[in-house]
Amino acid sequence: MVCNYKKYFKRVRKMNIGVIGIGDIARKAYIPLYAENWNHTFHFHTRKKETLELVRSKYGFSTHTSLSSLFQEKLDGVMIHAATSAHEQLIFSCLEQGIPVFVDKPVTDSFSSSQRLVKQAQEKKLPLMVGFNRRFAPFYQQAKSTPAANMILLQKNRYQLPGDVRNFVYDDFIHVIDTLVYMLNGAPEKWEVKGQWAGSQLSSIMLSVSKGNQLAVGIMNRDAGVNEEVLEVMSPDKKMIVRNLSEYVVHEQRNETRTRTNDWQTMLHTRGFEAMLKAFFDHLEHGTPLPLSLNDVLVTHEWCEMIVNRLMEDHKI
Repeated sequence: MVCNYKKYFKRVRKMNIGVIGIGDIARKAYIPLYAENWNHTFHFHTRKKETLELVRSKYGFSTHTSLSSLFQEKLDGVMIHAATSAHEQLIFSCLEQGIPVFVDKPVTDSFSSSQRLVKQAQEKKLPLMVGFNRRFAPFYQQAKSTPAANMILLQKNRYQLPGDVRNFVYDDFIHVIDTLVYMLNGAPEKWEVKGQWAGSQLSSIMLSVSKGNQLAVGIMNRDAGVNEEVLEVMSPDKKMIVRNLSEYVVHEQRNETRTRTNDWQTMLHTRGFEAMLKAFFDHLEHGTPLPLSLNDVLVTHEWCEMIVNRLMEDHKI
């Protein structure tokens, strides 16, 4: 069923939004939202001419073959969906032009460069929002509201996909880290991390953290036999389980309640993309505070860097 996204983006002022890069996530998650958001004008730039032609012919979007051409559109904001290796220069250039930025996670794959860009955004008083969509996923928000939660378990596994440690952590495990930071309302106080390796490739991570009276464990096995994501939140009265962001299970003593997303709700709603994009556009148009602060962004990236360094030290890379 096709969802009418216009109800999420009905606005008075029409904005010019730049879109840089069109990767797999942009094709699956963002372009469908842009295509239904008829109240704003989207201007696309990517180095691949065939991709530009596709978005122009299929969706009727405005296209640009250079950044300089894109910047002439007097943009209200820019969405960066390019490869992580290109983030630093693209974010820097957009902020220098005085343009608010939304970027897919991570900001960069280095805490120091991410910190520099956050400082640049702060100095220029410009928003720099990062695409941590799980903070906006309805069932994760519901699980976070659990009173007196004392233990959180999150596992995000993939089928046979070991990889370079920095890429593993910054491009994938970052979702686990940020979700735990979100659930704990800030950075953990104590932590321990273990990794499993296949030669020089990292295959799995187990992160144990604590904050106050809460314990949390984040697991990613990229040599698992399945792609899955399971969040468990426990309290003295109940246990909540969210499976693949689309099923919510509550256990209270002997009672069990299961809730699944409605058939009319799209994957983009279930995974938080709709609400995340709406939050950014609301901020651009109305000045509505962003639910994700620059400090939140730095906390997650700092933890990524600490985990990378610890794993490399332990493996003597």
